[in-house]
Amino acid sequence: DKKKPRHDQIKSNSTNRDRLYFAAEDVIFTSQLGVYEDLFLADPSNIVSTDPIDIRASSNTFSEITSLTPFSTYLFINTINNVQYELKGSQNQITPLTAEISPTAFYSTARFIEPQLMGSLIYFFDSSKLYLYLSSESADLAVAQELTVTCADYIPTTIRSVCVASSQSLICMADDNNPNYIYFNASRFAGDRNLQNAFFRYILDSTDNIQSIQSYDDYLYAVIQRPSTNTTGTGDYDPITSDSLSTNNNRKNRYYVETSYLRAENPNIPRLDRLLKIKLTDNNSDYDANQQRTTIRLPISFNTSLIEKLQIITDSSWTQDAGGDRSYEITTPLVYTITNDYLQIQFSGRYVPTNSSGAIDYSLERYLYIGMKFKMEVELSTQFVRDQNNNVIDGALNLRTMSTRHKKTGNYDISISTRERTPLIYSFTNQNTDDDSDLLNLENWEEEGRYNIPVLGNADTTTIKFISEYPSPVNIVNIEFKGKFIQKYSPIK
Repeated sequence: DKKKPRHDQIKSNSTNRDRLYFAAEDVIFTSQLGVYEDLFLADPSNIVSTDPIDIRASSNTFSEITSLTPFSTYLFINTINNVQYELKGSQNQITPLTAEISPTAFYSTARFIEPQLMGSLIYFFDSSKLYLYLSSESADLAVAQELTVTCADYIPTTIRSVCVASSQSLICMADDNNPNYIYFNASRFAGDRNLQNAFFRYILDSTDNIQSIQSYDDYLYAVIQRPSTNTTGTGDYDPITSDSLSTNNNRKNRYYVETSYLRAENPNIPRLDRLLKIKLTDNNSDYDANQQRTTIRLPISFNTSLIEKLQIITDSSWTQDAGGDRSYEITTPLVYTITNDYLQIQFSGRYVPTNSSGAIDYSLERYLYIGMKFKMEVELSTQFVRDQNNNVIDGALNLRTMSTRHKKTGNYDISISTRERTPLIYSFTNQNTDDDSDLLNLENWEEEGRYNIPVLGNADTTTIKFISEYPSPVNIVNIEFKGKFIQKYSPIK
């Protein structure tokens, strides 16, 4: 019976220009202009511009709609049969009299990930692929530029919890198969030119399970599921209630909210994970003169497997210490105790406020940074010689030397491996001493510098990585290679 009402599931909805839009199968329909709860024509015999819109997306094939994304003067429409549409009107208005829907691009897409808006740009996803959509308003034929073409299969095939940090031009996504991974895409534009397109990722602890991510202001927030702390070495206990998890399994996992600052940190702040800055008081610190050890107690829960990564660093308040300039000294725990209520660590040295007479004086404000060191690793892509139009020139490139310029940067390592041989490690060390009795003091960073190293390898068989497990910042502003290039043409096989 053609007159019998159909019951179709609504797959997507959105609002745009004072109308409520719905998509069911291949049909888009709207509310009346300015009245979201009214989906019916006022007078079917006299269609006016304020009436609801009803339009079908399919052209030569059935196109089930998966998402509606309002953008500029049109709606970007994604479907499951690898076609993208634009719903437009005329004179900057979409009405029942002017609505026009037309296919503009033809790319496969991830079914359950909606396109993301960032400023004046639209991004959409496919398996291991990220596309930047270029509207037909700025081109004769709308196309999508694949941003992952230079790093195929880097981002995962299944992603979830996608968010956009617009002020930092970042697309952020969690990996569904590896729940401790967060992937990022960063782009930099000059007009309509994409000057920089880079992918990178955060790898959290293997026991972390990222539930959701969201950006706000200059921070990325992540809700993380994490096993409860093992306080005894023989079984898991809830750090608050002390209930044994062997008899109360519903307490086995706990949830945490962690943040990551998405802009450049002050170079004086150590690069440590789960960073804390504490003020030393007589309630949280003590010094044993016989053992020459400092003890600090923190009201936090901690995983025993991560203690070996813990570092303690003095801040700038130690510049005028009784023992001399002790700012940015680094030490690690010798002994630790984890209970249900606190983490207690002991480390070598006198790290309590001390006056000029050598007595402990907590009226002198002293602070310590405490956190876990982590590994930063950046692998450079293959180097090519390009012409003035940025096209790759076919030939053999032999790299002789590499020169890096850095700004506000501490220690970092460069790993160079040719033909998958054992890497050679070159270390830039910003080592400064304050006095003769303080030979190992590590200053935080160097204002500006340059580092030259040999490469001695063909570009296509040489792997170059920048590595840092130091708490100091790394900021490489320029890389320059010198080598020998022989132009040649490879035969087509």
